Amino acid sequence: MKAALLLRALTAPLAAVALFAATPVVAQEKLAREKLAQGKFDQGKLDQEKLDKISFGTNWVAEAEHGGFFQAVADGTYKKYGLDVTIVPGGPNDNNRTLLIAGKIDFFMTANTLMSFDAVTSNVPVVAVAAIFQKDPQVFLTHPESKITKLDGLKPLTLFVSKDGMGSYFQWLKSEYGFSDKSVRRYTFSSQPFIATAQSAMQGYVTSEPFAVEKSAGFRPGIILLADYGFNTYSTLIETRREFVEKKPDLVQRFVDASIIGWYNYLYGDNSAGNALIKKMNPEMTDELLAYSVGKMKEYGIVDSGDALKNGIGAMTDARVTSFFEKMVRPAWSGPISITAIPIRFALSTRASASSCGRTSRRPATPRRRAAALPYILGGLRIVGGLSLIGAVAAEIAAGTAGAAPDLPMESPNPATVSTFPHVRSAAFVVTGRDCHLRSAGANFPLRIAALARAFSSEACPRT
Repeated sequence: MKAALLLRALTAPLAAVALFAATPVVAQEKLAREKLAQGKFDQGKLDQEKLDKISFGTNWVAEAEHGGFFQAVADGTYKKYGLDVTIVPGGPNDNNRTLLIAGKIDFFMTANTLMSFDAVTSNVPVVAVAAIFQKDPQVFLTHPESKITKLDGLKPLTLFVSKDGMGSYFQWLKSEYGFSDKSVRRYTFSSQPFIATAQSAMQGYVTSEPFAVEKSAGFRPGIILLADYGFNTYSTLIETRREFVEKKPDLVQRFVDASIIGWYNYLYGDNSAGNALIKKMNPEMTDELLAYSVGKMKEYGIVDSGDALKNGIGAMTDARVTSFFEKMVRPAWSGPISITAIPIRFALSTRASASSCGRTSRRPATPRRRAAALPYILGGLRIVGGLSLIGAVAAEIAAGTAGAAPDLPMESPNPATVSTFPHVRSAAFVVTGRDCHLRSAGANFPLRIAALARAFSSEACPRT
């Protein structure tokens, strides 16, 4: 399961569930079961004579991590909200997000908030309207004999990290905790190198890789969840096109509300119908893995924690996304950074409407006014980032190593167009504001901060 970079940030999530506010997970589950038995989580709208057809693309094959959506299809929740929903599973050779942008599907399940930031840099006209996972399931697995229980304990080990991981969470590990590239080996989505290397750790999802390792190697790996150490991205977000939100806000609201109910039912009710549909669409799925994944989602608070404890499943806040933005920019910039005045292009409205689960739900809002000085400040960051690249090249020339470093992969707004440029030319692109950005966000820090700065300062950037 990959965490990629894409998507925009948010427009309309959820609301307040007093039932779940500040209650322990065990008590939370008990209360949820009681309410489900009373039908309190099933107050959807009556079936309409004509259902609105909706297509929702996931980012992987059918699995428990998508369970709430399958549950809402299987138990009729979507129909009670006047929706005829078709789930389009993803996979290693599928790109459902491209289908969303092309208008072939209506909603997409995006991996994390990093994709929202990248959508801004790429001028992709999409918005995230709910975050199902409050915690990213990204973990490191360790050998039990190493007895490592803290994140810092991973530093002496060989770390198996994917290419996408190097450009995302590992940049945060380097900035926040002082990790080094020297300890990294490429993770190819096979657990065998990890199993064969005692002093090593492997990336994975808490809901799947520990299960696979235990089955194949016969030992239960240690688990270090990055979200518990400050990697506070949202995960499994619902994304749609901006024009869809603007033209059909009621339909978007109904899909979000029904999906949230599906997740409450899947986690705390009878999820047999949802699991049956998952297995139908993914014959390789087993009851044992489904039960394991649901158990881990509950144990680690993947869905029910953070903002969801106060505002319900699906909740997002601008404060949380601003915090994550600052963490991911920090590796690229040594000076002070303050974006407290930036709404990160996702304003939440306060217009509430009656909804099930005792929540109030929110409609997409009009954009907030940006600070007048923001374009100049962030434009300056772009220039500084480009100049730092030029300085790096000058240092290489002085040291006699010019040309030894690899070129930087760049891509235009058309994902199919990818080229490489020498460092100096790459810097020129940044300084002049040319419409290019790094293919890998972790490839070069100065260019990365410059790309983000350009995205938030450019008047050509579409606004939510």
